[in-house]
Amino acid sequence: MLRRAALPFVAAALLMAAGPAAPTLPANGGVADAAAQAMLARGENPWPVRLKRPPAGPLSAMAQLGRAIFFDASLSGSGKMSCATCHQPAHAYGPVGTGPAEFGGADGLRQGVRDSLVIIGLG
Repeated sequence: MLRRAALPFVAAALLMAAGPAAPTLPANGGVADAAAQAMLARGENPWPVRLKRPPAGPLSAMAQLGRAIFFDASLSGSGKMSCATCHQPAHAYGPVGTGPAEFGGADGLRQGVRDSLVIIGLG
């Protein structure tokens, strides 16, 4: 009678004696037809994924509030700049200028110490 500790070794020996399982792919590498193989040979994808974007619905009350706050300049220290001043929607919510940081402060003439980050996709 075999001891319980020897059972895993016996099972492993039986699996190794059986050999690896043979792959069941077709001879042509799994490609269904000659047209698909020709596309693959040219570096094209014969089965592209087509993503469908759902239609845009109306904004929720929270999203409408967030949009209002984002564009409200009265919330800044100077009352002249909103979040959208530095995070421009037309520039992927990133900076417009080529300088290291936008000008701001109470008088709008002091340059900031850091650039505005792109904020799209957050949340």
